[in-house]
Amino acid sequence: ERILTEEFTVLSEKEIQRICLLVVYHDLMGDIIYKGRSIQELFNLNLSKKELIMLAAITEADIEAICKGWTWELAEKLDSLIDQALKEAQD
Repeated sequence: ERILTEEFTVLSEKEIQRICLLVVYHDLMGDIIYKGRSIQELFNLNLSKKELIMLAAITEADIEAICKGWTWELAEKLDSLIDQALKEAQD
């Protein structure tokens, strides 16, 4: 809350929503790939391509911070998740 109110002079409603999305769901893609969490949870969010890419980027950064070296295989899996989510949104 402090960062959103003191570090930024102006944030749009959309920017606030995206920041909250990233904070709340930062583990979702990693959990789908590595822990068997349901991909339907990602589909249910109905995210835009930009939001999916941002979520994938924070997922990759989070995993790299925890376990160095895992990201060599992660990028391809994240790309696949993004493609599946975009396809689901079109259907």
